[in-house]
Amino acid sequence: MFAARYRWRRRPNHYVQSVNSSIKIFDKSGNPLNGANGTTYNSLFLTLVGTPCSGLNNGDGFVFYDHVADRWVASDFAFPGTLPGAGPFYQCVAVSQTGDPVSGGWFLYAIQHDPANPTWIGDYPKFAFWNSGGTPAQNAYYFTINLFDGPTLAFEGVRVFALDRASMLTGGAANAIAFNIPPAGLGDSYSLVPAGFRTAIRHPWAEMNFYYLWTALLRVA
Repeated sequence: MFAARYRWRRRPNHYVQSVNSSIKIFDKSGNPLNGANGTTYNSLFLTLVGTPCSGLNNGDGFVFYDHVADRWVASDFAFPGTLPGAGPFYQCVAVSQTGDPVSGGWFLYAIQHDPANPTWIGDYPKFAFWNSGGTPAQNAYYFTINLFDGPTLAFEGVRVFALDRASMLTGGAANAIAFNIPPAGLGDSYSLVPAGFRTAIRHPWAEMNFYYLWTALLRVA
C-alpha cells in the first residue's frame, strides 16, 4: 500500500507531478514554480481541521487536469497512525480555483473512504473526469479505491465514487455518491479504473462512464 508511486500531467501552461508526499509544479520550460521541494499534501490540506487530511497524509497521490474547466485536481489519502490500524481513513481532494495551480487557490475536500465501515482503508485511488451530457449535465469526477480492512488488511472489494463536479468547481459540496463491490462481485478482477474524458467534445452517444477491470492472471508452471 505504500509503494513509491508518482503521476504527472502536462497542460497549456503547467506540468504538475504528484508523488506520495507532495505535488511539484513546473512551467512548460521545466522551471519549478512552487519551491525546490514542491507543496506537501500535509500543507495543501492543512485547513481541513478535524479530519486526517490536516497533517496526516499518507501517500498514493494523484493529479489530473480538467481541460474543459481549465482546473487541476489533486488527491491523496490520509489516516492516523500506521497499518495495520483502525483509521479513520479519508481521501483528500483539492480542486484548483483557477487554471493557475500555483497562486490561484484550491477548494479542499475530505471524503471518508467508507463511513459504514470506518476501519476500512481505500488503497490505490484512481481518478477520471467524464462528460456524458444530458439535462442536467451528468458530468462528474469519478474515483475508485481498493478496500482493505485496516486492522487485518483483508481485501474487502472495490468502492466507486462519483463527485459533483459542477458544485466543486465553485467550492460547493462534493455531494459524493458511492457504492461497494464485494470480492464475490469482482470475479478474477481486483481493481476498477474509471474511463477518462480527454477530448474537447463529449462522447457522441452521451453515455455514462465506463469502468475497466484489472484481471489478475496466474501462470502455473
